[in-house]
Amino acid sequence: LFMELMTGPQSAAQRYYFFAERAANKIPDIAKDTPLIDYTVIGEGEETVEQLMRSGGSNLDNVPGIVFRDGDDVVFTGHREKAIELDALPFPARHLTNWKRYSSVMAKRDPITTMFTSRGCPYRCTYCFNREIVERYQQDGAIDSAKDYLRHYPVERVLGELTTLKGRFP
Repeated sequence: LFMELMTGPQSAAQRYYFFAERAANKIPDIAKDTPLIDYTVIGEGEETVEQLMRSGGSNLDNVPGIVFRDGDDVVFTGHREKAIELDALPFPARHLTNWKRYSSVMAKRDPITTMFTSRGCPYRCTYCFNREIVERYQQDGAIDSAKDYLRHYPVERVLGELTTLKGRFP
């Protein structure tokens, strides 16, 4: 996943290019070989992206969870020490999207949306990037097993989001 973020009002804003980690073992090579990518966010990105944007590109060594280029060197600041508390995250800002554009041939009516009820996966399928991420977190001591990488949103949160969606998009 490759995305562009702009900062500031709609002017000659500074642009940051992010590469969201999927090819877990290739990140230093990708960062070195692709000068267009300014930062790579490793792991869960909510806190990392916020801290990175607030840094304004200064003191990047103090932003855990990123890979960035420093001249010819590629620097990895290490993983964040803790996983994000899923219940602390706000609901997705669906009001900022043109939700009428989302549809599915399988849905009986349009528009549609998606919801997350968990993060991670306890399985180690050979074709999936998840296996590499779990292995790296285990090597770094962040988790003990693949099952530790799987977390579920609390039932109350899922029900709250469903209720909000039902009220907003009847």
